[in-house]
Amino acid sequence: INGQTSMCVNSGYYNYTTETGMLNYVWIVSSGGVINYGSGTNQIQVSWIGAGPQTVSVNYANGGGCNAITPTILNVLVNPLPGQAGAITGASTVCAGDNDVPYFVAPIANAIAYVWALPPNTIITSGAGMNSITVNYDTNAVSGNVTIYGNNLCGNGTISPVFPVAVNPIPLAPIITNTGNLLSSNSPIGNQWYYEGILLAGDTSQTYFAPYNGYYWDVLTINGCSSDISNHIQIGRAHV
Repeated sequence: INGQTSMCVNSGYYNYTTETGMLNYVWIVSSGGVINYGSGTNQIQVSWIGAGPQTVSVNYANGGGCNAITPTILNVLVNPLPGQAGAITGASTVCAGDNDVPYFVAPIANAIAYVWALPPNTIITSGAGMNSITVNYDTNAVSGNVTIYGNNLCGNGTISPVFPVAVNPIPLAPIITNTGNLLSSNSPIGNQWYYEGILLAGDTSQTYFAPYNGYYWDVLTINGCSSDISNHIQIGRAHV
């Protein structure tokens, strides 16, 4: 039997031939193949619809009506597409500007490369082409979806379920003012007051009464994302 012995599943039509001039040709292909036409002749056309080891066999009779004792068998390997990509795991909520955010998917059957799609204004910093990556979100990154599919020499596998990622913006640094020892932020929410670099635990209101001399400032945290520090205000004499 002459014909191709290695191909990708569902990749087209393949011809198989044997000796001409014989009688009663009987072709048989294994369960991963379909004979499209040519049965009873010395040439058939086959579509390979199932991956894995397959076979093509033929027997025939000579002019005296005698068949071979056993048919000839040709072994064929039908290579698969990558399998279905599974669910992605990783951070579903991030801040614009976050770096080295990990994402992972279980190994995909028969994949030799992994193709990721990410929200706009992001970049893979490690693991490109693999099933585990880290991602940097630019400061202008926006919300979007993460997906992945496997790839091999036969093509692309089925894409994963969509993994939505919410990208929260970094708040602008607050502006603080004072009337005497009463400090005020221009933001009604998310405040955290500091004194001389020390976080003032529990002091998260829009206003804060400063009990000590020295420098005070504020940081906003909204949706888990923190701003730069505010301007500094000195209360009383300079802190020594």
